[in-house]
Amino acid sequence: GGQAGDRWWPFECPFVVPYQGAFYLFHTQNYAVGKQQTSVVWSENPAYFGVDEDGGLVGHLEVAAPGIVAFQGKMYLAALQPELDGIRVAELGWRRVE
Repeated sequence: GGQAGDRWWPFECPFVVPYQGAFYLFHTQNYAVGKQQTSVVWSENPAYFGVDEDGGLVGHLEVAAPGIVAFQGKMYLAALQPELDGIRVAELGWRRVE
């Protein structure tokens, strides 16, 4: 529910990442070229990120089907290329937004 709607497709490729005592749910809402979007939702409970509300919504990434990889002490985000024809990888940085 909430901003993602109540259909199944805005919740594709879901995964949870633990980071500094909290949990972050990533789920893709749109794969369309030029409209790719993945939502990121925060929670203290890795099994509950809210139902029909957006209280834990952290923001959106302009990527589809992302994954997080930890390697040699750094975190990387891998996601589909904008044209859906391959994978791109970038170092992931975390920052607190007040």
